[in-house]
Amino acid sequence: MLPSQWDTFKRAARREKLDKVPMALIVDSPWIPGYLGLKHMDYYLDPELWFESNLKIMREFPEIIFVPSWWMEYGMAAEPSILGSKIKFWQDNTPSEYHTLYRLEDIDQFPEYEVEADAFAALTLHRIGMIKQRIFDHGYILPMVTARGPLCTAVRPAIWIAPRTADGHRRTDVGCHFSQRAGAGIRAGRPPA
Repeated sequence: MLPSQWDTFKRAARREKLDKVPMALIVDSPWIPGYLGLKHMDYYLDPELWFESNLKIMREFPEIIFVPSWWMEYGMAAEPSILGSKIKFWQDNTPSEYHTLYRLEDIDQFPEYEVEADAFAALTLHRIGMIKQRIFDHGYILPMVTARGPLCTAVRPAIWIAPRTADGHRRTDVGCHFSQRAGAGIRAGRPPA
């Protein structure tokens, strides 16, 4: 997104009075390749195609605030891949994740992970680091983290159970730890320290 769009987004989030109602949309890999007539695999694996596709969309719809914008993601497969999920790729659709956690009490059996080195998160961090300056050179910014999967899978269910159980706290810890480490790397354009 552009710096002015980020400012508008923050002002709207604070419920400040604006001249007009802004439009912010999540626009990413489920939609962009199909809209542009591309194969999803090409979109994910060709850095130039990914960059030009995102640039085209933002230029075609300048009135829309893309959240988070320049989303380097594999159909939300980066996060579950770190935790050992099998990821299945499709030519004309986003990847599918296979479940690895069937019982909450098994979460302590998951191996430790490093977002900067494991699975698709490592690729995501590396790719955004490679392309970050080019994004800036076009006048855009990267104001927020691209990881949302852990918060959807770990924090949302924990809202109901966290106040009462250690399991809820453990799920929250896993999601927040991943998001903080991935976010630090994405903001810095490098793997987190």
